[in-house]
Parts: sequence; C-alpha cells; structure tokens
Amino acid sequence: MGKGTNDFQMMKIIQYIPEAFEEIHFEREKPVKKSLPNKENCIHPEMTVLDIISSHRETEAVFKQYDEQAGECICCQALFEPLRNVAVKYGLDLKNLITDLEATADL
Repeated sequence: MGKGTNDFQMMKIIQYIPEAFEEIHFEREKPVKKSLPNKENCIHPEMTVLDIISSHRETEAVFKQYDEQAGECICCQALFEPLRNVAVKYGLDLKNLITDLEATADL
C-alpha cells in the first residue's frame, strides 16, 4: 500500500472520531445500574460455589444435599462455576437452590 492509500484510510477513520467521543461522553453520563441485588450479603446467580461457601461456610451442607440430584459432588466438580451455570449443568431449580442456600446462611 502506498502513502496515498494510508492517508485515505486515515481520513475515513478521522471522520468518526467526533461521533465516538460523543458516544463515550453519553455512556459516561448514564447512571450506573447495579447488576447485583441491593441486599448486601444475599446469594445471587452470578456468585460461584466458592464465593458462596467462602462467605457462608454452612452452605456447603446445602450443596451436599444437592449432590445426589446432580449425580456428582458439586463442590468438587463446579467450585468455580457461577450458581446459574451449576443449576443448568445439573438440572437444578435455581430459585429453590438460592432459597435453600439463603435459608441456611440466615440471609
């Protein structure tokens, strides 16, 4: 490619810079939405099994109760998986699992 081709490509890119700055400014001005529930210590679907057990050691017993339905040790095989993925992988009812974990964690 010659110098003329590079100049032409640069001019094409430059024309989009003001629009890009405007879009960035607009995104910065948007209020930030929290993706996690407001309840400080609640258990949510994006937490990993490890996150939950680390914060609430007593919840390990709940995972052990679900092992039979899962067909394997959840803590052994899915420790780093988000709860949402664990429910899908093992065919568990996510809402019931969270309810059981929160009840055991006294949340």
